[in-house]
Amino acid sequence: MIDEKLQGRGNTLRSIPAKNFAAQLNMTPMKTTSQDQIQNRASANQQPESSGIDKMFSHTLSELIVEKKNRQADILLDQLVSWLHGDKPQVRTDAVHHLTDTLELLIAHREWQRMEKLLPAVLQALSIASDDDDIVWQIITALSIFAAYQIEIGRYAPARKALMIFGGPNALTSASADIREQARQLINDLATKPLMELLLIEYLYDRNKGEDAGRLLILFGETAAKFLIGSQSLQQSRGKPDALLKLFENIGAAAESSLGALLHRTTDWYLLRNSIKLLGEMGSPACFSDITALLDHDDLRVKGEVLRAASKIETREKKDFFLKALRSVPRQLKEPVVALLGDIPDSSLVAPLVDLLDEAASSRNKASYQLRVTICKTLGKIGSVKAIPTLKKIVSDNADPKKGGGVTREKLIQAAEQAIQYINYGGKHKAHRATADELNVPLKNNPVAARETNIVQIAMSGDQPGQPRSSSI
Repeated sequence: MIDEKLQGRGNTLRSIPAKNFAAQLNMTPMKTTSQDQIQNRASANQQPESSGIDKMFSHTLSELIVEKKNRQADILLDQLVSWLHGDKPQVRTDAVHHLTDTLELLIAHREWQRMEKLLPAVLQALSIASDDDDIVWQIITALSIFAAYQIEIGRYAPARKALMIFGGPNALTSASADIREQARQLINDLATKPLMELLLIEYLYDRNKGEDAGRLLILFGETAAKFLIGSQSLQQSRGKPDALLKLFENIGAAAESSLGALLHRTTDWYLLRNSIKLLGEMGSPACFSDITALLDHDDLRVKGEVLRAASKIETREKKDFFLKALRSVPRQLKEPVVALLGDIPDSSLVAPLVDLLDEAASSRNKASYQLRVTICKTLGKIGSVKAIPTLKKIVSDNADPKKGGGVTREKLIQAAEQAIQYINYGGKHKAHRATADELNVPLKNNPVAARETNIVQIAMSGDQPGQPRSSSI
């Protein structure tokens, strides 16, 4: 089946000839400047333009191409490029008009290699005439026809390069909204299902064209993302989840809604976990419910990623979700949930954390001690004075060495003391105020201030002095 896809390029792409591409996309067809038109303009004014560029430029270039005088034609094109980078604004402006005529001419003569060499000059021309919608649209149309032909013959790199000029993330910033919308629609129209099917197969299985096929697929953005979560695409990429995830990652924010939908379409734990991870890194509050719905998933690895991703998305539902997680997650995930609660500056979290602290105190094993240490750190980060009585009680209750616990007991006392100190400085969200400048005394001259600031910094990082940072979920 894959071989048939790779060999079927003629059936899927050659059905879209470059010369008919404009008409199929409902675009205004390009019209090559005729010799009669050039002669009429020349007869009206035989003198060179004020810029010094001969009006007969396009006619001369056409003759050179027809007569196969390649060296002379290339010299003329090089001259055109130099005009685009000239010092005089009028020269640059006139050069843009000649460039648009030249692009039409090269398309008419199917001079694709010469047109490819002009792509950097086309980008320069767009920057010069960015506020001229007619010129911009002429250039976009020419680039589209060029890209369509390159895709037809399987040359994805130059096709993508041409499309990026008007379809990249920073393209057409000065153009009108109407032009930008038409450009987006043009690329969407180019991203046909047969083409994307072929690109996906080549990306996954063709060593020679795979990278270029993938990069072109990524350019199609949201359209490609929707295609990738289709049942056929998921079937084709089975066994290659990392390759599929790489496409979503590079598509970026435009893939958010599709990734959210994917969470409800796949049962593969690996694809689920890493899709959730991507949403946590680039998602908006809109995907929060899609992520958190998987807290009830059977796989602990998926649950853990749900917690991590949810902690990175700022939304009003965040606190309620983590309180629910605190009550519902299995024992192995209690501590990570507690740690993540420290990023929410809400004093209403103190009460449930104190309840959990009391519950953990009923057990004297190492895991319960570590959970209590984490709770103390989180209470310090939240910064509410409501936690101080509980923290002081921990210090006093564990002060007697006869109660056992050894090193773990000492760590618990230290965590409680640091949390109290941290709260006095306002918790994680205000502790930046506790600096040497605000104490108005240089730290090297004030050992007490230095020690206090060090305690705050340790508490902020959640580490013990001389101890490595605890691992994440």
